[in-house]
Amino acid sequence: MLRVGPRVDKWLGTIPSTDKKDPRPFLMPGVRVQFAPVALPAVRAGKAAGSKVLSAEGDAEEIGDAYSYEVIRRGIVAWEGVVDDATEVPIPVTPETVELVLADPDFFAAADRAYVLPFARQSAEKNGFAVSPNGTGGAATGASATASKRAARRTASAAKNAPTPSKRRKPTPAKKSGGS
Repeated sequence: MLRVGPRVDKWLGTIPSTDKKDPRPFLMPGVRVQFAPVALPAVRAGKAAGSKVLSAEGDAEEIGDAYSYEVIRRGIVAWEGVVDDATEVPIPVTPETVELVLADPDFFAAADRAYVLPFARQSAEKNGFAVSPNGTGGAATGASATASKRAARRTASAAKNAPTPSKRRKPTPAKKSGGS
């Protein structure tokens, strides 16, 4: 059996390294993972896995987990802190050991937050779902959403009448047609 760092009850966030020679953050206590940049084949595999779950009528959470699982599985390059529970010997990264490690819910959740979610957010921004600095909003124009002071009041004498035609036509009565 393998062990992936100590058990924790809640997500602690990315834990910064105190080692000046190796500044990589810890994915979870005692575990560092090196990921490759998210590549197109990993995204395609994730989408295919999500589609498979969708066709099996899975819910949105299952679809997202299937996508994340494939992207993480293809992205892990190296790790430290993953050891054989009996011998304390580090376990190498292989397709089989990656699948075993991804079965650990704490590891999967931490890898999803640290690797897949930032990529998904960046992807969404590229697809036009980001807040746009251009446009008519307050951020783009620098204008306030509310007026700074009230508009000046006008008196009735200052108001102008709306233009109207000088001659009005009266409606003509409809002619009755003579019937035979």
